[in-house]
Amino acid sequence: MGSRRATVLLAPGPDHTFQTFTIDDDPNQLPFGRVRIHNLTPFPIVVRCKGGKALQLKPKETVVAIPENHYIFYELGYQDGGEWKILKNDMLRVADDEQAHMVVLKSANQFFRSSDGSMGGALQVVVLRRTKETESAPTR
Repeated sequence: MGSRRATVLLAPGPDHTFQTFTIDDDPNQLPFGRVRIHNLTPFPIVVRCKGGKALQLKPKETVVAIPENHYIFYELGYQDGGEWKILKNDMLRVADDEQAHMVVLKSANQFFRSSDGSMGGALQVVVLRRTKETESAPTR
């Protein structure tokens, strides 16, 4: 990879295992003030930013989105029975001095459950951030 900045992510895998993903955080690959969207689900997802063109991401695919006035407004969907369903409509703030990773995954892990044990939907979204001043691991 040749980068001085990387994130190693352990994501849920099949049969109660984990998958390892190495994410290149070099500013040449992910400039500050942008967000990289990762599909770590086992199936395609669709993401539409700012009401623009819907992008279908296959498993393990990524796309970089450019915030407008520090915000990404997005719709996130998945395919259920051959039909696309919108899972959420949300926004994500990204400062000029940070890199952000929006990780979309499917997990039944307790980490992704609320205090009453409920799940937030069919998919989970985790945001990892790293600021210019931070040389350590990203924060959640």
